[in-house]
Amino acid sequence: MLKLVKIIVGLYLFCLVGKLAISLFDGKLTRYSFRDQSVDNVSLKANWDGKSPKLLALNPTDYKLVNNSIIANTSGSLREIKSPDCIVMDLKNWECTWQENFFHKGKIINNVTLNETMEDGEYYFFSSAWSFNELIIENKYRDVSYLHYHVNGCKWDFYDSKAIGLIVCPLRFIFN
Repeated sequence: MLKLVKIIVGLYLFCLVGKLAISLFDGKLTRYSFRDQSVDNVSLKANWDGKSPKLLALNPTDYKLVNNSIIANTSGSLREIKSPDCIVMDLKNWECTWQENFFHKGKIINNVTLNETMEDGEYYFFSSAWSFNELIIENKYRDVSYLHYHVNGCKWDFYDSKAIGLIVCPLRFIFN
């Protein structure tokens, strides 16, 4: 029995190291983010029940550099980041500024300046319609680590049930 446990743990660690090695050389940058359910943000009211984990994981976004453009992929939804609205230096350093009508606090505001920036691999988003406090709230969990993202996922797994947490949580680091 102990031998079987060692084999399973060894196989798990092998898969984890393999996933890490592949992710370092696949030419992509992945951004993980949360929504804090306990705080109102610019588009959604707080809806935390006080029992579940307060941070809700959002779908990861993969960024890939292709022909001096950045391709952003969030759950199959593709978006190209390129000139003239954007300055692309490399995968970890780019900036886009544009104007559009923006939904804020229950109403549409015309011609709002929006700015999306990746600086040394850290992501920021800005709207000219936001106050300083809204800027802090909106960007607090926009870019979190792989570990923080998956540990939060494990909190949700155990919140659903202990059995699901015990089964799904270890697999989350390999298959997610």
